[in-house]
Amino acid sequence: MTAKRAGLIAIVSVSLYMLFLGSIAGTAVTPAPDFPNYYYAARNLTPGSSVYADFADQMLEEFGVADVNYFADPPAMAVLVYPLRYLSYGAGFWLLISLSTLGMVVTVWVTGSELGLRRSWLVVLSGVSVLTSSFRFLTFRNHIEVILALLAALGWIRLRRRGSPGAYWGVAAALKLFPALWTVAQIRNRKAIMAGALSFITVSGVTVWVVGMSDVTTFVRDVVPLSRQWYEATGNYSLMSLGSVVGGLGFGWALSILGLVGFGWTISRLGDHPDALYVSGVAWSLLLSPLSWLNYLVVVISPLMVAVPNVNWSVRRQLYPGVAMLAGLLALRPVVTLNSYWLNVGLSRIPTLSLLLLAIWAPLLMVRRLGVET
Repeated sequence: MTAKRAGLIAIVSVSLYMLFLGSIAGTAVTPAPDFPNYYYAARNLTPGSSVYADFADQMLEEFGVADVNYFADPPAMAVLVYPLRYLSYGAGFWLLISLSTLGMVVTVWVTGSELGLRRSWLVVLSGVSVLTSSFRFLTFRNHIEVILALLAALGWIRLRRRGSPGAYWGVAAALKLFPALWTVAQIRNRKAIMAGALSFITVSGVTVWVVGMSDVTTFVRDVVPLSRQWYEATGNYSLMSLGSVVGGLGFGWALSILGLVGFGWTISRLGDHPDALYVSGVAWSLLLSPLSWLNYLVVVISPLMVAVPNVNWSVRRQLYPGVAMLAGLLALRPVVTLNSYWLNVGLSRIPTLSLLLLAIWAPLLMVRRLGVET
C-alpha cells in the first residue's frame, strides 16, 4: 500500500463520512434517539433529582417534542457525560460525535501500531473504520460505545506487554457491565482479575458518591428489568435475543446458558495467549449480554484487526468463514423487510453468527497457528 493510495482512500472515506454527517444534521436541532438520554441524564444529575427521571416535559418545553426516550445505562455513564450539562443541546450533540470519531480513529491507530502495521495501512484502516455499519449507526444515534472500544484496545496492549488490563477493563465494566467478561476471560491471570475488580469497585464507589445510592438502586430494581422488552428486537445480536425470537424467553435463557458454557470451553482452550483471549473475550461478552446492538459492534473492530492477520485467505476453509465474519460485523445492517418472518429473523441475526466465529473460530485459529509456527 503506497502512501499516495492510502491518502486517497482516507480522503474518500472521510468525505463520505462528512456527507453522512450532513444527512443527519437535523437531529442536532430536532431530538431523536438516543442522544437525549445522555444529555438530559447529565442535566438531571443534581441534588434532589434522579438521572432516571422522565425528561419528556423538558424536551417538550425546549423542542416541542416529547419522545419516549429514557436513560438506561448504569449510573457511571451519567457521571461520564456530566460535562454535557454545560453545553447547549446542539453543541453537546456535535461534541459527542467529534469525540466518538476521534476515539474510533485512535482505537484503530493504537491497535494497528501495536500489531506493527505500516503507517499507510494505519491511515487506510482509520479512515475506513468510520464507514463501518456499526460506527455509522453509532453516529446516527449518537451513542458513546467508542469509549469501550478504546478501553478494550488499551487494556489489550497492556496485556500484550505483560501488564494488567484490569485498570482499563474495570472502568469499561462500570460504564456498561458486559465488558466485565473481558476480565473474566483472563481467569488464569490473578493480577488482571484483582486489578479489574479494584477498578470496577473504585469507579462504582465514585459513582455512588456523585449520584447517590438511590439512583444505583433505581438502576438495579427498575431499569435492568426493562431490558426484557428488547430481547426480541430486530438488531439485538445477543444469544438471548436469538433464542427469545426462535423459541421464547425460556429458550433465550437456555441459549445464553449454553453460550456461557461455550465461553468457558473456549477460554480453557486458549491457554495464556493474550491476543486470542482478547478476541474471544470481547466477542463472547457481546453474545452473552442480553442487549447487543449494532452500535456495540464498534467494540469488535480492534479484535478483528488482531484476528484477521491469522487467517490464511488462500485456503477456502478459512476464506469463507473469514469473509462471513468480516461482512457480518462490519457491513451488515439489522433491519430487513422481506415477506417471510423466519427469513427476516435469519438475515437480521447474521452478525450473531459472525460474533460466534470471532468468539470461537478466530481465536482457536490463532492458537493453532502459533503452535504450528513455534
